[in-house]
Amino acid sequence: MTPTTVRAAIVPRRPFKVAILIPAGNVVGRDRVVAYHHGDVEKIVDTDMNVGDTFVFEATLRLIDYDEVVFISAGDGDISRTVDLLDSCDVAVLRGSNYIHPGMCWGRLPAAVERSRVPVVAFGIGSQAPRYEALQVSGETERFLKVVSERCHSIGCRGVFTAQTLLELGIGNVVPIGCPSLFRNNNRNLQIRLPARGAIKRVGFTLARGMCGMYCDSPSLARAKQLKVLEELHRSHDVFVVTQGQKSEKIFYYRLYDRITEAKTLMQKSGWDLDRMPWLEQLYWSRIFFGTSPADYEKIMGICDLAIGYRLHANIMALSIGKPAIFHTYDSRTREIVEHFAIPSYDIMCEDDFRLDDMLLETTFDRFNARFPIAYDETREFLVANGIPTRMTGPAEVAYSPPPPPSAS
Repeated sequence: MTPTTVRAAIVPRRPFKVAILIPAGNVVGRDRVVAYHHGDVEKIVDTDMNVGDTFVFEATLRLIDYDEVVFISAGDGDISRTVDLLDSCDVAVLRGSNYIHPGMCWGRLPAAVERSRVPVVAFGIGSQAPRYEALQVSGETERFLKVVSERCHSIGCRGVFTAQTLLELGIGNVVPIGCPSLFRNNNRNLQIRLPARGAIKRVGFTLARGMCGMYCDSPSLARAKQLKVLEELHRSHDVFVVTQGQKSEKIFYYRLYDRITEAKTLMQKSGWDLDRMPWLEQLYWSRIFFGTSPADYEKIMGICDLAIGYRLHANIMALSIGKPAIFHTYDSRTREIVEHFAIPSYDIMCEDDFRLDDMLLETTFDRFNARFPIAYDETREFLVANGIPTRMTGPAEVAYSPPPPPSAS
């Protein structure tokens, strides 16, 4: 007898309205995001920004199945109006980001959330520290996260380190889900295959030249190792320098000729002297990339055979479209991500130099490929458990064979 598939009856759901807390850019259409000041080159160059936040924001919009959405920033001034707006929604979703650190400033958001009645779900929040160590946070951050915990089934955090940090604050309903950005294309069957060694021509080197102590134990070591790997790649491959926000790189990308001296001076302060490194200046004039939307990074990674480097979200973009990416980890954030998703990585604090050939093995992405659908299901289950309609798909339906009819005897 031919198997038939059992399907649940389709039950129309009521319209679902969501508030996104701390948006990161302007929304185009339903779920595409561009950075603030998109199109205004001078403001883009001079604004201290990390376009990676737009990746998480856009992925959140693409994974939640909402009918209406409102956006509430930390700087919204009219608390009463914000409370009314929150209470008009079915749920408020706190966009994933590095909120758990000593310097976090929430603005008026905690006061508004406490006065509202809306459920609040944190979707991929994380701790930020150079290494896995106990974190001190402000009383405001502790209180706000406890309010969020009380308003939801579970908090979705980046990884085990963040879960432990929250547990030490007395918050136990925590689920590690990684970063929603990896699921932006909603493909549960995503798998990564390395091209043959000779077929790897174009490499996107994801740059993080500007670092501070909160992000790395040794910014000078991180910059020196980046420079060494970048020079080696330049000699052996067709390299694109993929940046996400440093001013000097943006000046070169936009060809602001009257500010090139400014850019070089800023770079010299971090040990990168273009005047003494002609190969590097050549790269900066011909192969540097900066974008103001996730779509821009999807395009650049689409023409690369491999991504290598330090920028979490540029690497994630490559993986999300099926391109291999090898992370260089240097802080709690990047380490949590590679551990949660089993992404191939090199830790810059190790004594050995990075050797690309050691990473180009047939088995390099086996653990990631095995882990990905499990991580996808975990994120979908997290949203469902918190009552959030999702566009994420479940495992394939199982064919059901009905028992044979009783015999005539």
